[in-house]
Amino acid sequence: MSRLDLYAFFHVNIHFSSIEEERRRDLLDACYWPLLDFVQSAPGPIGIEATSSTLTELAALDPAWLETFKSLIASQDAYVIGSGFAQIIGPLAPAAVNRENLQVGAADYTRLLGFDPALYLVNEQAISRGLVDLYAEHKVGGLLTDWDNIAVAQPNLERDWQYRPCRLAGTQAKTVKTLWT
Repeated sequence: MSRLDLYAFFHVNIHFSSIEEERRRDLLDACYWPLLDFVQSAPGPIGIEATSSTLTELAALDPAWLETFKSLIASQDAYVIGSGFAQIIGPLAPAAVNRENLQVGAADYTRLLGFDPALYLVNEQAISRGLVDLYAEHKVGGLLTDWDNIAVAQPNLERDWQYRPCRLAGTQAKTVKTLWT
């Protein structure tokens, strides 16, 4: 029997549209500090995905949160999943906007964490071949994206592929390793 490997990650987005700016501190205290507490007690490493603008805001609200996150990364209790500066629906934005989103995000991640994450979550789980090219250009080591949307668009895919790492192809013969969410 084949073994199915699973992973867990949490999406952190302080700029979610229904969260009023004056309530961001409440979100940090009620959700994001408990998340770090959970990561410390988890049996294995937990991924935390955040845009660089979210990390910047969290660092401004409470520098200790970012320092704790960095220590969890250093101890390999947590790993970072990038997504760029802002959570945008890539296929609806021009390539130049997506490119800038990745570049600004990389600079922010490096400034805040000391590195640009190798693994990126596809924003809003909306991928296109042109975006694959941009992730490859950005030298992203791997993507996390939704299997169901790919399967609807490509009905001839082998169903078993959803349980394996794959490579997504861009328009310019570039590929990026992919894990399915």
